[in-house]
Amino acid sequence: MSKLQYYSSALLIILCIFSCMDDDSISEPQSIYFGNAEALLNDESWSSEVRSQYSVLDRNDLNIVLDYYEGGFLRADFSFRNISLDDRDFQNLAPSLTVDCNKKCAFFGTGFDDQIGDFYDLLVDDSLEDWIIIDSFNNETLEFSGRFQASWTIDTGRPKSDNFPDTLRFENGAFNGKVIE
Repeated sequence: MSKLQYYSSALLIILCIFSCMDDDSISEPQSIYFGNAEALLNDESWSSEVRSQYSVLDRNDLNIVLDYYEGGFLRADFSFRNISLDDRDFQNLAPSLTVDCNKKCAFFGTGFDDQIGDFYDLLVDDSLEDWIIIDSFNNETLEFSGRFQASWTIDTGRPKSDNFPDTLRFENGAFNGKVIE
């Protein structure tokens, strides 16, 4: 038997063994969502799913993303970055002028599943203060809860591509989640 036939036969046997394995050993993919958020968006009820992770800059800070789905499709992201776990007081938000902001900041953008939609700028000179507060954090389970509010205006430097209003006011926001390590 030539080496090629030997290796081909060995490979075929290995493939047959692994293809006959019990499908019960295959696990379902783990969800990235471990919480929910609710708020009033322009005085109407709004809800999203929450995902989070420690900040790459400081393990005492969290990055929290509120993903809004409509009809099974991802429609908007409301992101908080570098939110302190040590500070149980109101943390004022700064506009996210770059994708990699290195201070407490927030971002809101729309889209349709994986297509980019509109970007919004944090309104800093209106009557609604922009803040987030972590009310509780459990160091053992990594579960947390908090509140937020913020207002946004559409970025006029790009053509409007979505059906969200030009001004967004999130009020009475509350969220809970769990840090994914």
